[in-house]
Amino acid sequence: MKDHYKLYRSTKLILLATIIALFFCNAAALAKTSNRNSRVCTYTNKKYGFLFSIPSYLRITPSSDESYYNCKAVTPVTRKKYAATKGTVFIMEVNKLTLDSTLSQDNYYKPPNGDYYINTPLNDSVKANKISGIGWTGLQEIHVCRGGTTTQSNGDITSEILDGCENIYLSNGKITIKIYTDGMKLDDKLYRGILKSLRF
Repeated sequence: MKDHYKLYRSTKLILLATIIALFFCNAAALAKTSNRNSRVCTYTNKKYGFLFSIPSYLRITPSSDESYYNCKAVTPVTRKKYAATKGTVFIMEVNKLTLDSTLSQDNYYKPPNGDYYINTPLNDSVKANKISGIGWTGLQEIHVCRGGTTTQSNGDITSEILDGCENIYLSNGKITIKIYTDGMKLDDKLYRGILKSLRF
């Protein structure tokens, strides 16, 4: 009877130890996946001399003539999230101009009150919000915009109205970075991460 009890007790302990080990293995794997998704990397633009952080699931690549830069989603999950924009999260342009010169070039105007506005195809007088960080100032503006056309199965072509067209301007007084989206504004974590980490 004693031997039977000892065997039962040791089996119970082995089973408990196995359950605990499996729990910690699964927790470690989950933490590893979570860390991979929350990792950030530093994007450095050597041509214009600035850097900022972006999540590791995004890649910024220059056009062939480096007149603009594409930020694309590179993982299956994020590509699916940005399917409406064909994986493009934002486009970036860089000018060797002041903030005021860049805004004027992009048809922003400044009434006597000192705030910048822009007229968009679907809205009159959209106000741009002032933003700033370490060594830079800028503006952010989001407006309703008309996206691309969609061809239906019956051959009809429809236009899609999108409300996430966002323009962000970041300037150190000599160089101005313009980040813009076409139908899906930046998520808050990405937006705050860029602003917080930007260095010229």
